[in-house]
Amino acid sequence: MSYLSHAAASFETPTGRFSVKLDKTQALQEGGGISIVHNSKLGAAFKTRVTAFAMVGFRNASLVIAARGAVGKGKTSDLGMVRMVELVQERTSNYDLARLAEAIAISGDRYNRPYFYRIARNREEAAREREVDELIAAVKQSRSDYARMLTHWFDEVLPPDTDEIVFCGGTAEYLKPELRSHYSRYAQSWHAGIVVPPELDPNGLGHRLADAYGLFVYFKSQFEQLLTHLTQSTEAESPQDNAETSTQVSIELNAIQADTETLAVTETKATSKLDAASLLSGPYRGAVKKKESSEPSLNGSK
Repeated sequence: MSYLSHAAASFETPTGRFSVKLDKTQALQEGGGISIVHNSKLGAAFKTRVTAFAMVGFRNASLVIAARGAVGKGKTSDLGMVRMVELVQERTSNYDLARLAEAIAISGDRYNRPYFYRIARNREEAAREREVDELIAAVKQSRSDYARMLTHWFDEVLPPDTDEIVFCGGTAEYLKPELRSHYSRYAQSWHAGIVVPPELDPNGLGHRLADAYGLFVYFKSQFEQLLTHLTQSTEAESPQDNAETSTQVSIELNAIQADTETLAVTETKATSKLDAASLLSGPYRGAVKKKESSEPSLNGSK
């Protein structure tokens, strides 16, 4: 908490410098943004259904259950996409993990050869073709084995009365055909229907940002309601009262109780003149310098 308070005291944003005093924090487990968006769409049905939020990323896979309005503590395994890449390494010449993962991810389920040519070691054409053939065969077999390992773990931790599964994460999208088929008996949602605007995704991370963006959308709606309330209150006050008014905000999240991501919307004061309405009206559209990601995009495309 002390680290957050120190960092919030002065930080830069695309529209200026902010000074934020933390009034209250709320911890959310992974998938909080996905859960909030999906449960808000369910409305009253949220309290009558058992929903499993299955999140699969590069390093791990986790499952959170929302049972008739009560969101439980998530379960996590080490069955992220990295396990599939490691299987490919074991079957081949131990290619560099990062480069191999990138080739697998962007080649998708069509196993496009050009992406594997980039990491092939042979330079003689015929030998290079054989190497790529063997590499693709290893990727196909490893994908099948990995999908079986992942679904086996999900099967073990899914409640028997599950009504629907919400899949999220770049690796879930990569394995969409396998997951959709294996869990065809359940109602399914993918990333809670969240689509991250391209302005906020210059590096093509896609569904890897859906969870964070879901929380952003939620807090944006809460803050807009607060602004409306403050505007109405300010209009009813005298000029002297307006000059002495300070803003204090505490947002309660009752839908999820857990302990991994610390988020806060609190007493905020800009140190320069900022148009709060424009700040919250949409994504920042300034120039964004593209950075190379240290981990591959696991969406099947870049």
